[in-house]
Amino acid sequence: MDSRVNHEAWLEPLGSRLVARWGHYPRIDGRLDPHVVTNIMVVGEEGVRYTPVVLVHMEDGLRLEWRGGRASYAMIAYRRGPFSKTASGEWVYGDRVAVESVLGSVEKSMIIEGYAVYTRDPRSLEHLPTPLRLKLSIDTSPLCVRIEGVRAPDEQPDSHTTLSMWCRGEKTEDRECREAPIFILVKHDSKLGTGRVDTLRTILTVYIDAPPA
Repeated sequence: MDSRVNHEAWLEPLGSRLVARWGHYPRIDGRLDPHVVTNIMVVGEEGVRYTPVVLVHMEDGLRLEWRGGRASYAMIAYRRGPFSKTASGEWVYGDRVAVESVLGSVEKSMIIEGYAVYTRDPRSLEHLPTPLRLKLSIDTSPLCVRIEGVRAPDEQPDSHTTLSMWCRGEKTEDRECREAPIFILVKHDSKLGTGRVDTLRTILTVYIDAPPA
């Protein structure tokens, strides 16, 4: 599938700061367009929200910069599209109506809403301010994070959710990790049926870093 609709953003540590990566974890492929970012949140270890947060271009990502200490929790939200897939298999920017008027038949159209979360305390994931919510079983001493499910914002019978998990950079099918960093990827497709856009794809990535010593 085309990288414009198959890739995701994630946050990972870079020294005392964070960097937003773009690609198909753990492979970096290009860079997230800062113009699609709709919200940024960085919270310090004392629970203080740092603001403003600026994005600095790097060759392989966007570095988050703020005045303050190390982040305990952070989130970037972004929105991309609409994209439409033509009969020839090409993904192009534009909704179904616009693309059909220029290029002919469209197989599908999609808008992407993404949320990239970073945390050093997995207990913060119990109250994510995102449409997708993880159902987790969490122990912190010793660390053990187990995924028990995903709560999606809709109950459509034709919606579709995929879930993947990595432990220290290695993909696991167990849905359980005992060592950080832990990475979780959720993709949820739901039907919009607006006539212009068929599908809303919601993407959630979570990077669980080693907790403070």
